[in-house]
Amino acid sequence: MRYYTGQLAKYGATQRLGRYERIADEGLHITLNGESGTITADTVVLCTGQESERGLDEALAARGVGTLRIGGAATAVEHDALRAIDEGMRLAQSL
Repeated sequence: MRYYTGQLAKYGATQRLGRYERIADEGLHITLNGESGTITADTVVLCTGQESERGLDEALAARGVGTLRIGGAATAVEHDALRAIDEGMRLAQSL
């Protein structure tokens, strides 16, 4: 896991452990350490949970927003965070 976080840091990515509230045109609205804020972004990658939950994907598709499923969202078979991180890295590099 440290390998991936080190690789991401080379590209300016940071990890923030908080609660995401919503995604809007201006970016990702979050609550971090009890304070609300917005992370300006044109692309948002969420790494959450271990069960395949496609509700957000389906809601975005209904609005014409394209999504890609990776990790447990695509196939939730076990706790396989490294596989999901690898898939996320490969997807990010392809964007």
